[in-house]
Amino acid sequence: MIFKKIYFFILILIIIFLNSYSKENSNLERANLLLDMLEYRPAIDYYLKSLKENPYQKNVRKNIAYAYFRLGEQTSLLSMSKKAIDFLEKELSLYPENEDAMDLLFFILYKLKKEKEISYYLKKYNIEIEAEIRSINSGLRFFIIGLLFKKKGIFDKAESYFNKALFRGYNPINCYVQLSDIYIIQNRLFECKKILQQAIELYGIQPEFLFIEALRNFKKGNIHFSLKCLIEALNLKPDFKDVLFNLAFLIIILKILKKQRIIL
Repeated sequence: MIFKKIYFFILILIIIFLNSYSKENSNLERANLLLDMLEYRPAIDYYLKSLKENPYQKNVRKNIAYAYFRLGEQTSLLSMSKKAIDFLEKELSLYPENEDAMDLLFFILYKLKKEKEISYYLKKYNIEIEAEIRSINSGLRFFIIGLLFKKKGIFDKAESYFNKALFRGYNPINCYVQLSDIYIIQNRLFECKKILQQAIELYGIQPEFLFIEALRNFKKGNIHFSLKCLIEALNLKPDFKDVLFNLAFLIIILKILKKQRIIL
């Protein structure tokens, strides 16, 4: 008789657990679906309901942060981005190994142009020291660090971090463009040519590569070939703003040179 009572009690506990799990899972599934549908506000509500059922779920706070960030982009309210950062800090306090949350944090700070905050979090999470032992998915942070060093004119460090981002598979086209641009700035034009050839072999002719080739040839004085590269880049990507700006600039230069009867 005692065994029957124990069995009945265990059965009740299982039913309660399954009911709770089903409710939590239902809220999470609805939240994920709403996030995919770009319905950020209701997605946040369901994620919060899911957290009430189980506050120790990994990635839920990261998804809430992403939703708040997108709401901030839509409404231009900085408070939304602040909430996103708060949720990412909570996620990382529970799961410091969550690379996706870490990358999202640095992406948001980069988009908001919060350079001081980026430096703060680099020190807080000891990224520059521990970066080599982190997972292969951490390329975004390396790319952002590379951009910061490039902006400060510390090109050797910038080159190192762009290479790390490239090694980890983060947006190789952007990585190659940044590395090539550093070589152009430093007048390392032969190295720029080599890395562009490597990039084209791997990823084909991209408008970004043609744009860099145009800059490289302009620096060499090959203005007509630079113009040709810009036109080809524009054919591949008609809304490429940097190409449009430089194309207009180059045409003005050519008109001036023609007016002055300078033969190129």
